[in-house]
Amino acid sequence: MSREPSYGMAERWLTYQQAGELLGMSAEAFRQRLGRLGWRKMKGNDGRALVLVPETLPALHPRHRSAAQTADGPGDQSGEVAQLLTLLEQAQAEAAAERARAAEAERQREEARIAAAVAETEAKALRAAVAREIRRLEDAEAGRLAAETQRDAAQSIRFALQAEISAWTAGGPLARAWRAFLNRRGPP
Repeated sequence: MSREPSYGMAERWLTYQQAGELLGMSAEAFRQRLGRLGWRKMKGNDGRALVLVPETLPALHPRHRSAAQTADGPGDQSGEVAQLLTLLEQAQAEAAAERARAAEAERQREEARIAAAVAETEAKALRAAVAREIRRLEDAEAGRLAAETQRDAAQSIRFALQAEISAWTAGGPLARAWRAFLNRRGPP
C-alpha cells in the first residue's frame, strides 16, 4: 500500500498524518474529526491506522493541490471546501449561541433559586408574626373571659349585698331600730 496520496484514484487509503496534511490539520485533529465524517478505517500491514478518503474531498493545504487546480484557480473542490468551512463556522456559531443560551438559562435558574430562598425566608418571618399575633389574640380573649368572670362574680356579690340591705331596711324591727338610730335627735 502506498503511503503517499494518490490523486488519480476515486478513493485512497491514507494514514492519519497524510489525511491531516491533505486537509491542512494535524493528525490528531483529523483523528478527532474522523468520527464525525464516518469514513471507513482499517489497520494497515505495518499496524498503522488507515482511512479511506474519498476523491471528492478537497485538499485544504495549497501544496497538495494539483497543477490544474493551481493554474486554473480553485476548482469545484474549493467550492466544496468553502461550503464545508461555512458549515463549520455556522456550527461553531450555533454551538457558541447554544452555550450562551445555556449560560443565560443557568443564570436565570440561579436568580430564581435565590428569589425562592428570599421568598421562603420572608414566608417564615410572616408565619412567625402570624403565630405571635394569634397567641396575643388568644391571651387577650383569655383576659376578656377572666374579666367577664370577675364582673359576674362582682355583680353576684352586689346583688347579694343589695338584697341584704333591702332586708335590713324593709320595715322589720331591725329596720325600725336602724331608722331610729339614724334619725335620733340629740347628742350622741
